[in-house]
Amino acid sequence: APIFTSVLLSSMTAQWDAGSPVNPAGTRYRLQGSSTAFSPGTLLVSSTTSNLFAALSGLLPNTTYELRVSALNYNNVPSLTALSSTSTLAAAPTALGETFLGVFETSATIAWAAMPEAPQSASAQGYRLQASSTNFGAATPGGLVYSSATTALAASTLTLTGLDRNTTYYFRVGSLNWNSAANFTVLGATATKTQLVTGPQVYG
Repeated sequence: APIFTSVLLSSMTAQWDAGSPVNPAGTRYRLQGSSTAFSPGTLLVSSTTSNLFAALSGLLPNTTYELRVSALNYNNVPSLTALSSTSTLAAAPTALGETFLGVFETSATIAWAAMPEAPQSASAQGYRLQASSTNFGAATPGGLVYSSATTALAASTLTLTGLDRNTTYYFRVGSLNWNSAANFTVLGATATKTQLVTGPQVYG
């Protein structure tokens, strides 16, 4: 089973098993997270539970946290187990008033507000632009998703190619965290152009 069952902007949820040999029912566990590899004297986030899962909240966006869990005995003495590490989501990009810079027969160039390089919690590792004619499965199931990505934060435009002519596409852009997981902002929809009609030339 996956260790992380939910990873959001400022929280994450992790799960673990009861150990081997199995800890008795009612055993308390303490989940801890650190963005500094548990260096002495640094801030930890913590949650205590009798379940085999727990959530950590109040985390910084776009930040990698290492997690560990402790089974506590009746004297609250912990038995530590390292779990894994992952990054919280980056803050979602901000849409601009002018989103569609160019829409053609088989391509579209899209823009959004550039994110800052610093601080890390307000930044991202790049962007992923996507387009779907089925609104990513919301309008009708399935459908091809067109995608393009960049690691250049200042270059807050991307072009998607290979689109079908005379087709409405829904667009979204996601900020990428350290794991390349995207936090999407919906950008709206527009239709590609039809193919130009050509015919015989008539001269008078």
